[in-house]
Amino acid sequence: MVGFEDDDASQWGIFALAFLLASGLHGMLGGLANEAPQKKMTERIEMAVYKPPPPPPPPPVEAPPPAPEKPKPKEPPPRELPPPPKEPPPPPPSNDTPPPEPPAEPIPIVTGINMNSVVQGNSGMATRVGNTTYGDPNQERFVDPSQVKGYAGGQPGFKAARASSLSKDARVLRDYKAPYPKELADEGVEGAVQLKIEVTKTGVINGVRIVRSSGNKTLDALAVSAIKKFTFAPAEVDGEKVDSDFSYTYRFELFD
Repeated sequence: MVGFEDDDASQWGIFALAFLLASGLHGMLGGLANEAPQKKMTERIEMAVYKPPPPPPPPPVEAPPPAPEKPKPKEPPPRELPPPPKEPPPPPPSNDTPPPEPPAEPIPIVTGINMNSVVQGNSGMATRVGNTTYGDPNQERFVDPSQVKGYAGGQPGFKAARASSLSKDARVLRDYKAPYPKELADEGVEGAVQLKIEVTKTGVINGVRIVRSSGNKTLDALAVSAIKKFTFAPAEVDGEKVDSDFSYTYRFELFD
């Protein structure tokens, strides 16, 4: 207890001494201040204006990422086509089906006059029946007149132009007069045979057929044979030679 009181007394002494010193110093300074002349003092105050720093630039706008590509639709795998149907086997031959006909034999070419029958009689001109006049009858085997068939002849591809389109008709360059059969002349038989003649663009006779008979088969056959010995100039269309057909009348007349 005694030690504690001694310490407090020493501290109070120190405070008192400090107070006295401060009071004396204050008095001295106050006197000096009263003695010195007061001077007007101008103080320069510099003030720094604070400028805020410029705002930072805005961040760059990033472009939106591209939209993801849509996946391409997968192509369906090729569809396998079903195999073609098999052709049904041919039906078995029917017992009712007739057997095929054998190929026709080619028509023999026989030189002679085209007639449907042989001229009957004990005298007069003897003629051989045939289906063409081109050939040598002495070099051919004999054929029964009843077995002689018609022979078409002609050139393939023949196409007669229209008569109305012809600028020039086919014309006879040289004719031929068939000898008059004596037996018909003695009987005074006359006649006219109307024929249809086909002439190619080269002037060759393509075919001859009877349109109207004279009424006598011998005269008809002689007329056809005579026409085949004619020479013709072909028809023309605008200067171009063409195939043509035309009518021609071959006459058998007796003169006194």
